[in-house]
This record gives sequence, C-alpha cells and structure tokens, in this order.
Amino acid sequence: MKRGRLGQIAGWTAYALVTLFLLLPVLIMVPASFGSSESLEFPPHAMSLRWYREVLGDRNWLGSAGVSAKLALLAGFVATLIGILLGLAHMRMGRASASLRAYLMCRWWHRTSFSQPECSRCSSMRICSAINGCSA
Repeated sequence: MKRGRLGQIAGWTAYALVTLFLLLPVLIMVPASFGSSESLEFPPHAMSLRWYREVLGDRNWLGSAGVSAKLALLAGFVATLIGILLGLAHMRMGRASASLRAYLMCRWWHRTSFSQPECSRCSSMRICSAINGCSA
C-alpha cells in the first residue's frame, strides 16, 4: 500500500511541475504585455495598452489571426467528426478487432517517431510493414 501512495505523490508532483512549466511563460508574458516601453520587459515599469493597440490596429496581424482561427475550427471539426464516427463504429461492432487496434496504434507510433524503434511494437502483429512500408 505504501508503494501506491508513493506513486500517487510522484504522479501529482510531476503533474504540478509540468503544469508550472507550461503556465510560467503565460504568467510572465501577460503582465509584460501591459508595459509601455519600446520592448517587452518584466516587470513592467508603467502600465499601458500600447501593444494591444498595435496588434489590433494592424491588418496583417488580424488576417493571420483569422486564418489561425479558421484552421483551428476546421481541425477541431474534422477531429470531432472522426472521433464520433469511430465511436459509432465501435458501438456497432462491439469491441474493435485486434488488427484494427494494432493498425490505429501503429499509425500513431509511426507518425510521431523520428527513428523507428517503436515500430517493433506493431511488427509482432505483422500489420505495420504491410500498411506503412515499415522495415521493422
């Protein structure tokens, strides 16, 4: 039981450190963005909305933000659609077959790895090499 408690503490500690690592730049940049100097500085000496006026007044920035928002909406829609379709297929067919699960996992590992050592996870199912042209 002691080992489980230690693992739980280690997990929460890792979670807190990763969260801090991801949020720290935001916690620094948001106050710095309200500074009035020529460059961003932390902590700001005087408060101003100068940087926000500059960004919101520039058509190039607004155009780029519009393209980013459209792309994010499209990606979210496509991912949601694929997830719903896979969920419906999973409900209709019952548990997905081992070959379908291996195919989906193999594609994930294959696309995210720079070298291909993880690809050997799929080679035991003889699916990866047939679908991805993998040499593992």
